[in-house]
Amino acid sequence: SRCINHYRKLKKFIKSSPIKPDVLVYIQAARNLVLSDLEVNEKESFSLINLLSSFSVDDNSVVWIGPRASIGHNRKEVAQMCESEYYKKEFKQKLRKSVKAGILADKEFKKIAKQDTKIKYLSQINLLEQNDSNLNFITDCNDLYWSNKDHLSGYGEKYFSNKFVN
Repeated sequence: SRCINHYRKLKKFIKSSPIKPDVLVYIQAARNLVLSDLEVNEKESFSLINLLSSFSVDDNSVVWIGPRASIGHNRKEVAQMCESEYYKKEFKQKLRKSVKAGILADKEFKKIAKQDTKIKYLSQINLLEQNDSNLNFITDCNDLYWSNKDHLSGYGEKYFSNKFVN
């Protein structure tokens, strides 16, 4: 599969590097680990665990930062939500569906990661405090924290950066 080819390239890159990392921090988009019906692709997830485990020397020498939940909205929809109560209701319905799917996938990834004690799993959903009713992780209606449905904007990187460091 596409992911396995990427894993091989990553492994080759790290093995060929003259500097060996003390800690490897890994992050991957959920779209590669989730099937079209929003179920976790266990085959890809276990392939990832096997890859990460192969880099692990000591407990917690590999940190897997789990994927974020998609906000399910584009910039225009976020702007409309800030301008109108009508759009806000519609926005929240779509957000709930998207974030709930992300939360369910995150729980599955945690279970899969626990099968290897050398890998520490950090939930981005928990770090970013994503839930299906909190609009504050998307925007304060002055700045948009997402550049699209899945990626943080420059404002978002600045806004959330301290959560990753702490």
